Amino acid sequence: MKMRRFERKLTSILIISIALIVIANTINNVIAEENFKILIKVVDGKGEPIKDAKIYIYRITAQKTLSFYQKLTLEYGSKEIILPKGSYTIYAKADKPETPTLDYIIGYRNLDVYEDTELTITLIEAAEIRIYGECLDARSDSKGRINVYSVPSLKEIEINGTKILDAFGEGVGYIALEIESNLIPVPANIYVNVITEVSYSAGAGRYIYTKKYNLTGKPIKLNAGERLIIELQSVSLSESIIEVREALSKAVMNIEKAELDGFYLSIYKSKIPYIEGLIINGEIALKAKKYDECYSNLREAILAIENINSGISQLYAEATGSAILIVILLASTSTIIGLTIFDKEVYSIIASATSYMILTYIFKLLYPGINALNQNTLHMYMVISYIAVTAIIILPNHLKEKEGVSLISLISSIASIAKRNLKRRKLRSTLTIISIMIIVGGFIALTSVSTSEGLIISSGIAGNEPEGIIVYRKVDELKYSKFSAISEGMIEAYSINLKSNEYSFKLESQAKLSPLEIAINPYTPQKLSIYGAIAFTNPSDPIMGEILKMLNGRLPSKSGEIALTMEAARILNVNIGGKIILINSGKTMTVTGILNNEFKSIVDYDDRTLTPGKLVMITGGEEVRIELMDCEPSEIVIVSAEDAKIFTLLPARLYVKITDGEEVIALSKRIALSGDYTVKAITSGKVYIMQYKSYMDIRGVEAMLTLAISISNVGIVMLASVYERRNEVTILSAIGLNPSHITTIFAFEATIMGLIAGGLGYMIGLSFYKLSQILNLTIEVYPKISLNWAIATIIVAGVTAILGSIPALKSSIIVTPSKLMKWKADYKPEGHEKPWEFMIPVRVSEQEVESMIEYTMRKLRETPGVERLRREENWNIKFSYRIGQGTIGSSGSINHIKIYVEEGGVKVKLMVQPYGENIEKHAYEVARLIREIMIRWRSGI
Repeated sequence: MKMRRFERKLTSILIISIALIVIANTINNVIAEENFKILIKVVDGKGEPIKDAKIYIYRITAQKTLSFYQKLTLEYGSKEIILPKGSYTIYAKADKPETPTLDYIIGYRNLDVYEDTELTITLIEAAEIRIYGECLDARSDSKGRINVYSVPSLKEIEINGTKILDAFGEGVGYIALEIESNLIPVPANIYVNVITEVSYSAGAGRYIYTKKYNLTGKPIKLNAGERLIIELQSVSLSESIIEVREALSKAVMNIEKAELDGFYLSIYKSKIPYIEGLIINGEIALKAKKYDECYSNLREAILAIENINSGISQLYAEATGSAILIVILLASTSTIIGLTIFDKEVYSIIASATSYMILTYIFKLLYPGINALNQNTLHMYMVISYIAVTAIIILPNHLKEKEGVSLISLISSIASIAKRNLKRRKLRSTLTIISIMIIVGGFIALTSVSTSEGLIISSGIAGNEPEGIIVYRKVDELKYSKFSAISEGMIEAYSINLKSNEYSFKLESQAKLSPLEIAINPYTPQKLSIYGAIAFTNPSDPIMGEILKMLNGRLPSKSGEIALTMEAARILNVNIGGKIILINSGKTMTVTGILNNEFKSIVDYDDRTLTPGKLVMITGGEEVRIELMDCEPSEIVIVSAEDAKIFTLLPARLYVKITDGEEVIALSKRIALSGDYTVKAITSGKVYIMQYKSYMDIRGVEAMLTLAISISNVGIVMLASVYERRNEVTILSAIGLNPSHITTIFAFEATIMGLIAGGLGYMIGLSFYKLSQILNLTIEVYPKISLNWAIATIIVAGVTAILGSIPALKSSIIVTPSKLMKWKADYKPEGHEKPWEFMIPVRVSEQEVESMIEYTMRKLRETPGVERLRREENWNIKFSYRIGQGTIGSSGSINHIKIYVEEGGVKVKLMVQPYGENIEKHAYEVARLIREIMIRWRSGI
């Protein structure tokens, strides 16, 4: 047994030993095979070695990407190196230091390393292309980002197995060959094209689109050592001009198509010459190499074109969405016409149907965009609309009413009275309706109010603003901040650093509830809360001159320096050269200057004072609120731009010094057209304020004045009817109608005239558009085709009728001069101890009081339920009044009529002390009784 165990152990040991030996040999063989000797040579086209050539070795990873491996210099044109087994791409470049341009192209070869080998890279003579400037496209509000420069014709060329590098620029950053991003080496004496791919951002959503430019146009051939300079603005703007012209042509075609569909678009056609002028000015500026001016003109042109296209699309949408609803409006107008002309229902239906057919036929002839609608659907809605509207208006007359007076019955009665009033005055009503129709038609055809957007430029005499450009954001809508931060990236976005060596941001703190920092004097217990801080990125910022006038010492110029106000220095008990510690950041600051407290009143070039804001919590009153306030002088500091992060300062304003007046205007327009900023351009003693924004475009102001005169004329006509209708009002009052009832009748008259005149006037307005097209007249207004405008016409017509009816409404209070058209108690007591009070609306002179009292006493004696009637001294009447005596729900009251003189007029006050069931109803019953007696006395009935 022991021998067997020993044999087994020995066998195991032998097996393990053999395995270890095999593994060790394998590892040694692998290690021996992994590294290989590679002899790299770089030669010119004649096969001669190129000294000091640089080699860049990239290894191809398993993911097929390039990973930098090694860089070396071949002092004598060749070198032997060791490379592990694998796949590589090896680049070579060379240049003679004594020549001004790159002498050789950049070549590369792919190499699979699995044995010792030799690699020769051939570099032929080169010329170079230098790219300057920025890519600009009118559709984008910012410059383009270069993705890559490529030379497509080089892809197929090989020199002795060496390929020529054909992609350049920052977009090819995965290959670090230490060449300038704007340099493109190309082979000498070979025709090449250079293509660049550029990414632009545009729109509120900042969508990205790419464009390709052929920078050389047709293929070019350069001699060895030759240099070609290409300006990106020239190439990109040349193409942009072509695209803007094409966009304008499409916009003109859209206008022509819309006019064929019936839209009246003089307002848009009038903008075409201005846009053409912008394009022409852009072409002129491009030839003069005024690239910012060229871009600004093209950008403004494309925005105007987009607004035209958007406006036309909106018109189609409004026409499609509003046509059916306008048909319903016409059905209402037709039904009202029929009901107004005829009392008999059959005749009124026939008249309304006839007028509806006429109106819808005219509507189909005149309504813009009618051709864009589905005609079968339109006809179906026309029929349904008429049936529905007619049913809604006529059917209530056939419904069985419940006991008592229903709302429908009341409205029907008032409408019937209003209709008869109009019919009795046929001529006056007809003339009034015609006048209102003309007013509405003029409103539709000659006026317009719409929201537009564009570049707004205002100018004035420059004050203390320095020559150059000032950029900031308006803060009209900000509730808790004094400014809206601008982007520091705009320096690069608009290439400001290439156009000016002197620019400066004003950095400012945003308003906060808590302090930005707590400052303490390390030698005393004093501390100070800092709520506001400012800094400037350039010590030569022009506003510094104003600040220095109020400064002792100097302003901070580096990190760790701070300037305080006199009040802050007093609180902290420090002087110039003293030290303070900022608790939050733990930073020690040296005081370099002390400012007069009045420095906060200095007005900066963005039209704001230098005082930062802070938020204050107001706790007084029912609710807590937060308000934006200016910082106190003691709460403000000035620091260096290096310490801006400590106080979380943001760019609030940018100043750019440019002395070329044309460049000032051009660059200012370019920045303003982005829509993000307000820009001041100061040049030649003038300041131009530019902003691209939405604004109200009001057209036809002169016509509005004429329409106002027409409305006044309607009022004059109605005024003549005041005293003519006095007897009518007296009768209506006598039969129990109160001022609100009478007013409702007049309002119904105005509504009927408004519906008829509004619907017909809308058709007249649309006919003006068609007539203008036929007669080739130009009325620059936005066409009113949406339902909103149709409703607006009814409102205009109704308001006109009501304004004209105001004198007639006045006649309803000749007898009952109440300011309150609704009958209600003047005093309603909360308990039962005090009486209800009613002011009786009756006009009476002092000489008529006795007559009125005698009449009232007589009528009260004749009224059942009146008891204890007596007249007391002066003008006082007292009585009791009971309703339903001896029955369930009976009520009574003790009443007092007091007549007195106040403010030069006779007043009649009724005081009711009710008791029993439903005292409120009883109080109003007494008031109705007395009011009816007074009206009858006044009317002589």
